Parts: sequence; structure tokens; C-alpha cells
Amino acid sequence: MSFSDTTAALNAGVAIIYQELHLVPEMTVAENIYLGQLPHKGGIVNRSLLNYEAGLQIKHLGMDIDPDTPLKYLSIGQWQMVEIAKALARNAKIIAFDEPTSSLSAREIDNLFRVIRELRKEGRVILYVSHRMEEIFALSDAITVFKDGRYVKTFTDMQQVDHDALVQAMVGRDIGDIYGWQPRSYGEEPAAS
Repeated sequence: MSFSDTTAALNAGVAIIYQELHLVPEMTVAENIYLGQLPHKGGIVNRSLLNYEAGLQIKHLGMDIDPDTPLKYLSIGQWQMVEIAKALARNAKIIAFDEPTSSLSAREIDNLFRVIRELRKEGRVILYVSHRMEEIFALSDAITVFKDGRYVKTFTDMQQVDHDALVQAMVGRDIGDIYGWQPRSYGEEPAAS
């Protein structure tokens, strides 16, 4: 699957929740969710419809936030939920998350995982990019490893995934070689690297 631009991907039902969120702090939650597709008539935004529709998306994610609240007053975890609501408002069937927990608290991570599991139950495809093993094992049905932008391996049976084999696929060598450890006699100088 390839797209000429972001709009083509969105129109095909593919959305990405980037590590660095792409929202406008001075705009409201509702305006951010529907940015680029604000409901209007005769050039005037229909604020009641905007807030109603945004409220539905927010409730769908289990949030209790007024859609008319400026985004700048929300936490980073809430910003991320607004990004997800934005994807849902565009009817995304495939949602990719790029290192989504990098700046979240433990409670926000739990909430994010709850939302991701709900989205999966709804039949949406979740692509989850992470280097954190506990997250990968908590959320994945299958794991595909890329290293330096190249495909390495896919693990399709999570019951059979060996932690060491996964790490080896990720780093490109046996785990025992990660630190370049070599046995040497006591007092011997380390080899130059």
C-alpha cells in the first residue's frame, strides 16, 4: 500500500498518531479533531454541530472533556486522545502509533492501552511501533521487526515468540554480543575497539 500524500492515506482510512503530536494548542479540542473538515454553511462554522460531533468522539474514547476547551489546558495524554479522536472522525480503519508512550505517565499509558484494545475489538487494524518489549508483548497479535529501515522478520504466533530471538532480530546479533564482552585474564588490558 502506498499513497501520494497524507490526504490520500486519510481518504483510504489510514491514520498515524506520531510521537510528536500535530495539534494546535490555541484551538479547541473540537477544532483540532475536525481541523480541515469543520462543519460549515455559507462559510460560517456550525459550532453546535462541531461540538456535538467532537463530543461523540471524545465519549467514544472514554474521556470527560468539554469539546470547547482550548487544547493548551490539557495533558499530553489527553492531547494524544484528541489525535486518536481526530483519526476516528476521519473513519480510520488502520491506525499506526509511533512510539506513543514516550512522554506519557503510567496512568496515561494504561488509558492508551485500554483505548487501543477497544479499537481492536471494533475491528480496526493497529500498527504499534515501539522499542519497549513490555508494550510489544502486551498489545501484539504479531510482531514484525525492521532494522535500519529494512524488514528483518515477522513473528506470527505470540505464544511461540522467544524474547531472546526477538531481541536478536532487533539488534542484529546474539544478545550475548550486545556489549562486546570477551573473556580475558585478570589484569589483561582490554582489546582496542
